[in-house]
Amino acid sequence: MAEALRSLPGYKGRRRLFVGPTPRLKQLRINTLLDGKELLMPSPGLRDGFYLFRPFTIPFVKLPLAVTHKGMPHFARKLTTGQLAGLGVDLLVDEVLAVDRHGRVLGDGQGYFDLSLAILAATGALAGDYQVVAVAAPLEPGLTLPADPWDLQADYLLNGQGLERYPRAQGESPPKIFWEQLSPTRIKRITPLWQLRNPQPLL
Repeated sequence: MAEALRSLPGYKGRRRLFVGPTPRLKQLRINTLLDGKELLMPSPGLRDGFYLFRPFTIPFVKLPLAVTHKGMPHFARKLTTGQLAGLGVDLLVDEVLAVDRHGRVLGDGQGYFDLSLAILAATGALAGDYQVVAVAAPLEPGLTLPADPWDLQADYLLNGQGLERYPRAQGESPPKIFWEQLSPTRIKRITPLWQLRNPQPLL
């Protein structure tokens, strides 16, 4: 599966990848760095936002530890919310529960992938041609998922059989933060959300 991502059209030209933190995606994170690309990883629960790894800065033998939540604080740089602007993340990969025939994604129930994408969009961190790769088993033919406004639309499904392309709908709205769906407690716990909700005045 990790090798299949390298067959994605335009993969070689991608510079910065967001790859989710699950154990199943560990080799994808390692490959990202081995392929000379920068890797963006979310902190646990998005509490501290995002960490950026630079390629060829970590000894090969330490890569399996580095690209975990345990190793991330020691081998990557934590970005402030302001440092996300202009980052140019052009490929986002994460594990989800299912993808239907329209490319609609069923997440893990906690919404961290949806929320990560929305935060990156709100901070100006996404490249204009970004694409989303969902790692999951496809739903049975004919089944569709209910669509909520904040749900992700995948461009590709990645599984043990390879890649499947989903055409993105015309006029699709860019990802956004649905503040009304977030409790005050959750906003306070997630640093980028708190800072976006309560921007500091310029001195």
